[in-house]
Amino acid sequence: MKIFVKVMVYVFLFVCKTASFGQTIYKSNLPSSNCYNEFIFDEKVKNAKGIIVLESGGQDIKSFATSNRFFQSNLFSDYNFLFINILHSGTVSSTDCIDVAIRSVANTYSINLAAFYLIIPEPLNGLSIQRPQNIEYKFNVIQTVDSNIKSFKELLDRSTAGVPYYVIKSEESLYDRFEIRMANYKKNMDIGLYYAPIFLTGNKLSLDYSAFGTYGLSLKKNVGHRHAIKLNIGGALKKPDQSVIQSSIQSKMMSAIQNDEDSIYIDESLSGHVNLGAELSYRYSFNSHKAFRPYLGIGIGINSMTIMSGRIQDTIDVSDIDMSNPSSIQDKIGSPDEGGGNIVNSTKEYLTPMVDMGFEYRMSPGVKFNASIPFRYFVDRSKTSDNTFSFGLNFSLMFTMNPGRLPKLKKSK
Repeated sequence: MKIFVKVMVYVFLFVCKTASFGQTIYKSNLPSSNCYNEFIFDEKVKNAKGIIVLESGGQDIKSFATSNRFFQSNLFSDYNFLFINILHSGTVSSTDCIDVAIRSVANTYSINLAAFYLIIPEPLNGLSIQRPQNIEYKFNVIQTVDSNIKSFKELLDRSTAGVPYYVIKSEESLYDRFEIRMANYKKNMDIGLYYAPIFLTGNKLSLDYSAFGTYGLSLKKNVGHRHAIKLNIGGALKKPDQSVIQSSIQSKMMSAIQNDEDSIYIDESLSGHVNLGAELSYRYSFNSHKAFRPYLGIGIGINSMTIMSGRIQDTIDVSDIDMSNPSSIQDKIGSPDEGGGNIVNSTKEYLTPMVDMGFEYRMSPGVKFNASIPFRYFVDRSKTSDNTFSFGLNFSLMFTMNPGRLPKLKKSK
């Protein structure tokens, strides 16, 4: 029954306030209801050591707020005060009514209930404090009559040490958690895959074509929110494709037979490459917490390029080919694995200074998409003056291993 009455008190609680001489008097509940009371919350300190709670015992609350010995001592400037006058307790105890007033203030200002200290007069020698160890009352109770005010201050200071004034959030909402992780970049460790087509100019690394695609693994470590170090390791492979030459030869055979020619001359080139490289770069992002972050990067890399090349030169007699027998055509062409000229491999080493401009977009706390335009200059270390300028594109999908631990719990005001 007692719990039911207290619940009803909270449900029907309303607050009306009257301003007088700089003090605000709050009245709770209807005059005929349980815990009809008035109180003054004197908040001089935003993050005080605690709140001293005093019950006026029927005295005029405005006079009591300024005439009580704790307030008049001027020793408690680092504490706030809550003065309560119970006008009608109804069927509940006065302590329950005090609890109602304390919870009203605590809920309104997000103040920790353990920061409230109710002082009650008891015929005891010395000082005694009761911690909020039961589930009914979460505030502290200090018993004192005429104890030395300085001794009381020392007891209160010891009791409030380490007790947070404001409510500490024990768990952020899912939205808050998501936002914190989305805005965090400091010390992020990212790993991902990239695809980067490279477009060559000038000497083209002695290749017969002006573009090729590279694939690889990216590792990125943020030093701060804006600064990061990135390592790319990857390469490219293009085998000489003899099947393309076979298709060309077959096409020439058919054309020669249709034109009643007895032979065809073949002069075809084969080319391919194996590229291996690593690149270390520094990146500066132009904002520190947003999901979309443009950046500028500079770096240096090393590349090994092995070029595979060959040439087929031959005259093929097509006079004895039987068009009704496909195998005779195949016999003339041969298998893709047979012959085709000698393949020659040549390897060169390059240093590659690089400038990179692009953006990073955080799709979720653990996933980032990166797109950029890198400019590289391949410096030939083999002294064959095969230097080459290139530009390209870089697309990568990065996965953040530590998208953000929640910060230490902070006081919520």
